[in-house]
Amino acid sequence: MILRNDANVRVTVPVHSGSIIHPKILKRIIEDAELSEDDF
Repeated sequence: MILRNDANVRVTVPVHSGSIIHPKILKRIIEDAELSEDDF
């Protein structure tokens, strides 16, 4: 799934039903969305 934030920056989020997102991938998604870990 590809999402866009308010600054029109694309963020790719993997969608795999029933599986857990690896912490490194989750951290990268948060960084790509220009959020901090506290915001998330």
